[in-house]
Parts: sequence; C-alpha cells; structure tokens
Amino acid sequence: MAAPESKNISDLNGKWVLNTKLSDPTGPTLSLQGVGWMTQKLISAATITIQITQYSLPAEVFHGAGAEESVVHINIEQSVTNLKGMTEKRCLDNEWHEHSDWLFGTVRGKGKWASYEELGGDELKAGWLENGIEAVGPYGRTHILFRVESLERGWVANEVWGFQMINNERRYVRNVVVTSGGKVSRIRMVYDWIGFDVK
Repeated sequence: MAAPESKNISDLNGKWVLNTKLSDPTGPTLSLQGVGWMTQKLISAATITIQITQYSLPAEVFHGAGAEESVVHINIEQSVTNLKGMTEKRCLDNEWHEHSDWLFGTVRGKGKWASYEELGGDELKAGWLENGIEAVGPYGRTHILFRVESLERGWVANEVWGFQMINNERRYVRNVVVTSGGKVSRIRMVYDWIGFDVK
C-alpha cells in the first residue's frame, strides 16, 4: 500500500512491510555483510515487518547539560517470519552509537537529517522525491542519512531514507550501498504502509 500523505521523514511512526516485488533482492547485500547462505535464503522467503516509533528528546539527555535543541530517536522493531526479530535504536545526532544483534554482529552507526546534495554518490541519490511536501526535516531537508560500520566483519553501509514515486504510488524507500574489501552491493528497499497497531 502506498504511503499516506501524512507520512514523511519527520513522521515514520507505524507499521511497514518490505515489498519484495518492488525491492531489489537482499541476497547479494547480505552476502557481502557476512550473512550465511541459509539465513539469506530464509530472509529472501520471509515477510519482513518493521514497527517504527519516532520521537524527540532533549539533547542534554545524551550529550550533557548545555546541549542545544532536541534529538530525534527512531526505534525499529523488526520481525521476520521463521526467524528471530531485532530491535534497533537509531539517533539523528550525527554521533556514533554501537549496536549488536544476531544478524549483523556488533556495528556502530550515526545518523542525521540530509539534503539531496549531502547524499553522496549517484546510487544513493537515485529516484527521490524532492518536492515541497518532502522538505519537512530541519532547514527543509528531505532525507535521513545513516552510516553503519561493522566492527567485526569490515563492511560499511551508507543508507538513505525518503520517499519515491514507484508505479505512480508514493512509497517509503531506503537506498543502501554496502562496501567491503573493494566490493560493492547496492539495494533499494521499498515498503508498504500497513498502518498502526490497534491496542
């Protein structure tokens, strides 16, 4: 299902499911990230659902007294059919934060709001909507940009979040480029909007 107009990079709250027909295959990228063949096959056949909770906290909570402005946090509960789920806690303060899970091991990552000009190479810039309704980040920025580095396997991932028009429908999308040992893998991940859990 297409993303409603109310969803944008400043409000990704809700449930999304990876659309495997519109997305690129996950196998080549997972292989470069050191994920085993059997796990790759299970993931490629699975339904991947993410529950996003996006909120702001005072910067001083993490950076001490005197820190200015607020910092956006993005918590992601990811479930994969027939596999163990994962929880990610991301932060848009452009500071390194470590994270460990069963799939990728120990990594460190940092995230920030970004304009189109800040995204880097053509693969990361491809396909984005840049019109006014997307410019909801600080200073009119239209994207969220993450850099993730594996502390155990040596790969580096650059990841851009935003919205693209696919088959005449506006979709939440992640463009990801992973490098390791001189090799490069690129993947576009397209999500269906599911809605909110009913409590």
